[in-house]
Amino acid sequence: GVTQHELTRSATRQDAGPLNLLDHLLELDIANNFLEELSIGPFLFLQSVDCSNNRLQAFEGLDAPLLRRLVLSKNLLQSVTGFDKNPQLET
Repeated sequence: GVTQHELTRSATRQDAGPLNLLDHLLELDIANNFLEELSIGPFLFLQSVDCSNNRLQAFEGLDAPLLRRLVLSKNLLQSVTGFDKNPQLET
């Protein structure tokens, strides 16, 4: 199965929803896109997510209990919540 997925800038998507079909991902790189919101999951095995350099204004957590690495830099974030869903997240 697929364990890593990268949404490339050439795809230029504003909706990452179709990623929900890839529920066995370990790593997800959706950096450098024009994403304005992120509503994906659940991902039971996901450990690393790079959402950097997008247009996210709010982040409400990911339903990914094994998530250890999350990159949110270079967004337009005004609200970040929901980290209780990610007990293994490293700071």
